[in-house]
Amino acid sequence: MNTYALKNIGKKPVSKNDLIDVLLIDALSPLVWYNLGDIFAREKNYEDSMYGFLICALMNRTDTEAWFNSFITAWNSNNLHLIEPIIQVGYRFNKEKYITLIYDFLDDLPTMPDNTLISDLYDFIESITNKENKNNNGKPTVRIFDNEKFQNIEDLVKET
Repeated sequence: MNTYALKNIGKKPVSKNDLIDVLLIDALSPLVWYNLGDIFAREKNYEDSMYGFLICALMNRTDTEAWFNSFITAWNSNNLHLIEPIIQVGYRFNKEKYITLIYDFLDDLPTMPDNTLISDLYDFIESITNKENKNNNGKPTVRIFDNEKFQNIEDLVKET
């Protein structure tokens, strides 16, 4: 195996060729895929960037930044058909932390002539988060924003 690329990681700016050499040694390195995504994004090659970030996110499922970057690069590459599954799977592993990043991004977008896509995206995100709420023995239950805990609404009212 050629370890030249491995020896140079961290010593100089990483090149695409060095990262590809490392992938030949370890194709499941999330850091390499993330760095490839970053390089492609700087080159404005958003589709390849999206795949780099997405592969990183799938291997390192709690990497909120990789999930968010895969969403952003899918948006920039006009791969709108991939936005839905990226949001859905990213939310499954990262909950509110991930959705907050997406909401902040959408809130900062300049107004567009046709806001249908943005509105549909908000509705889709809302439908995903609502699926996470549960109904416990006929009592309404809500998701508390600590990413995991479900609590009965009646218990919440008693606490206040």
